[in-house]
Amino acid sequence: MLYLFFTVKANSSFVGFHSLNFNLEFFVLFFVSLIVPILIALLFFIVFPKKSLYFEPIKEIAFKNSLSFLFVFFLANAVAEELLFRGVLQENFGLLLASIAFVLAHIAYYKKPILLLEVFLQGLFLGLLYEFSKSLMLCILSHTFFNFFIVFIIKRKILVY
Repeated sequence: MLYLFFTVKANSSFVGFHSLNFNLEFFVLFFVSLIVPILIALLFFIVFPKKSLYFEPIKEIAFKNSLSFLFVFFLANAVAEELLFRGVLQENFGLLLASIAFVLAHIAYYKKPILLLEVFLQGLFLGLLYEFSKSLMLCILSHTFFNFFIVFIIKRKILVY
């Protein structure tokens, strides 16, 4: 058994380490954690006009940085965000409030409400993933993979705005 991350509730009580077992359930959740965020993104690309999803800074980040740098950057970002939103906020205030806080942290998209909706759905998914797995590691991997996937398809010009 591998132990990853710990959580402390708002009243300072220690919740404990979240264990990660490499069993069938883990691999199913791992597969789901990689596929569902991509399906959400693809659904948005199909349903909504691309201009409603376009955010110039994402395109700039994709083209101005190497893929290896972007992977490390998104991994560090996912660790920080998942520790905060799932490990602290969701543990103390619940799934819905953690998902709303997740959206508020991405407020740079305020002129793109469709992106905020997508962030909310991604936050809900990550929260549900955390509830089922009790593993921040799966949330971190899913979050990293999703962010990396988006800049990868932009950088490789698979997604053209």
